[in-house]
Amino acid sequence: MVLRSAHLSSPNRRRSPRFACSTSHRGPCSIKSGFFDPFQVHLSFVFDELNVAGDWAFARGPFELRLTPKPGGEPVVDRGKFIDVFRRQGDGSWRFARVIFNRNRPAA
Repeated sequence: MVLRSAHLSSPNRRRSPRFACSTSHRGPCSIKSGFFDPFQVHLSFVFDELNVAGDWAFARGPFELRLTPKPGGEPVVDRGKFIDVFRRQGDGSWRFARVIFNRNRPAA
């Protein structure tokens, strides 16, 4: 099950909290502001586990990041595992509070 941005409707469902990201933010959102510009980026992930506790949600699972050079060429594919912590905002949306990940293989 590949998940995209969706509403978190129940702690028993494997759906991703809707999150917002802006290039003006610091942290995991800011890295995309320039680093990925030369690539078409595809990130897929699955929540193997999702727990909601009040205004906090905790998720873990595998991810795949595929970076395809815009001028052409072979994509770079990276796979790994993540733990995400989300916090519910005043408007009911969810934002990343913390992102932890590691790759399945060492850097080349």
